[in-house]
Amino acid sequence: MREYLISARDLLWGILKRGYFLFFALFLDPVDIYSRFKPAAWEMPVPDWAIWIAFGVTFALAVFLSFHEARTRPAPKPKRMPLLDLRAYCKKRGWKFGQSEMDALDFVEALVQGAIDGDVEFWGKFDEYGRGPDGSWHDEPLTRIPPEHFKKYRIEVVGLVMQDENRRVFTHSYGVDNHRSGGYLDLHVSIPALRAWEKSARKTYHGNAQAKHDEEERLRKKEEEELEAS
Repeated sequence: MREYLISARDLLWGILKRGYFLFFALFLDPVDIYSRFKPAAWEMPVPDWAIWIAFGVTFALAVFLSFHEARTRPAPKPKRMPLLDLRAYCKKRGWKFGQSEMDALDFVEALVQGAIDGDVEFWGKFDEYGRGPDGSWHDEPLTRIPPEHFKKYRIEVVGLVMQDENRRVFTHSYGVDNHRSGGYLDLHVSIPALRAWEKSARKTYHGNAQAKHDEEERLRKKEEEELEAS
């Protein structure tokens, strides 16, 4: 809804700043410049409906030019933010990132799926040799992380929950000697529709890990009770 209001505002402003569309209508009526300054030899009368024709044509031209300007204007680049800033943003909206909470697992799952779907764009500093946040990685620039990276790497959840320095938030892989090598540090994200993404992520993912944990606990207790009964 907000996007439609912004588009309507831009279109209205584009029409207003093209106020010259009123010129021909004013030329005929009510200023009637034509009748005041036309040579006396000119006897061609101006029809009463001419003002509406002039107004309609020039107004349509102003609308077309405004729409064309809005359509061809390059889309603004979404703001890139540290991942811990996104954590703080979501925390204000009900996500919990305490040590005993499982929302961080849902949060990471939503981010990774968003990256693969193209809704979330990740940036980071490439840590080729796995030197970690205290290595020479700080000389690296922030580069865009390809979505394919998250098919083998995951955001390190403990760092996401515990760290206060964004440079210590990283991606890592399992099944290798150095799980940091080939990952990225100092993770940043850009999300064009941040509010809509957070709302969708909260609806789709929030609470899933806790529900799974509770179900596993229920089954474990049930098995224990069955063993004791037997």
